[in-house]
This record gives sequence, structure tokens and C-alpha cells, in this order.
Amino acid sequence: MSSAETVSMKSSFVQNFDFTKAAHPKVCFFSILFKALSLFCYFMWKFTDSQFPLIMSIISAACDFWFNKNISGRILVGLRWKSEIQEDGEEKWIFECRSDESKNNSVDTNIFWGSQILFTAIWIAFAIANIFGPDFFKIAINGFMIAMIGTNLFAYYKCSKAQQQRLTSFVTQKATEAAMSQVMKGQVF
Repeated sequence: MSSAETVSMKSSFVQNFDFTKAAHPKVCFFSILFKALSLFCYFMWKFTDSQFPLIMSIISAACDFWFNKNISGRILVGLRWKSEIQEDGEEKWIFECRSDESKNNSVDTNIFWGSQILFTAIWIAFAIANIFGPDFFKIAINGFMIAMIGTNLFAYYKCSKAQQQRLTSFVTQKATEAAMSQVMKGQVF
């Protein structure tokens, strides 16, 4: 890869996440802040005997859950979800989406989905790393964090027709590439 291609890729990445081009920069900022704060407090807990950073990490994750569910999902990407308990005791999930998701600001969309996916992956990585350690408490905390951010990620994925189409397209493309690779190698059946 040439240095010009590398600079172009970096420039494209920066443009996709440039807060100055966001339609709602404050919402984007807080959408990332709560996630980063919970991660920072989790790291601080590992370096201290106090439980205060752990408590702050859990509170930050709860604030992130609430903020993303009630504010940033609606404002940044035009998605909303809720669950209701029906008369018969059944839980019903309701997913709503802006009629035309293509009208969303691309920076807002990239920051929203990028932060949801990135931080979910980070918490999953921590949980996997802690499985090999003897500390069940850390695994439980990681599970709580995954449940908080993962619920929002799953629910917003269910809301977003555009994200479902992107994932379907990605999976189809990769399956086609894998099949063609096998055909070209002569390894069919």
C-alpha cells in the first residue's frame, strides 16, 4: 500500500468521525463519553483497592444505556425501541425507525454505530480475557457491561432496516467470495 493510499484512508476515516461535521456534536460527544467513562473507571478499579471506581463504572454504564436508548438513538439515527408488558404478562418489544434512514447525517450515524460496536467488542474481549483468570467477580462485571451496551446494540439493529441490509449484504458478499475461492481452487464438493 502506498503512502498516498494510507493518507487517503486516514483522511477518509477522520472525515467519517469528524465531530465538526456532525449535525448533533454534543449528543455524539455524550454518546461516547459515558462508554469511555465506564471503561476508564473499570481500568482504575484494577489499580486500586477501593470499590469506588467499580461503582462509577456501573453508574456510567447505566447512564450510557439510558442516554443511548432515550436520546442518542432517536436524535442521531432516528431509531427508538421500547419494551412493554402486555395485559397477559408477556413482554413485547417495539421497534421504530425514521422512514428514510438515508437522510441521517453520516458522521452522526458513524459515531453512533461505531461506538456501539467498538465498545461492545471491547467488553466482550475483557470477558473472554477474564475467563482464563480466577476472578469470577470480574466476569460478572464484564457480563453486566455487555448486557447494558449489547441490549442497545441488538435493539437498534432490530430497528434499523439499513443496518440489517448492510449485514445481509456483507454476509452474502463474504459467502460468495468464499465459494468462488473454493471453485477457483477446484475444491467444490
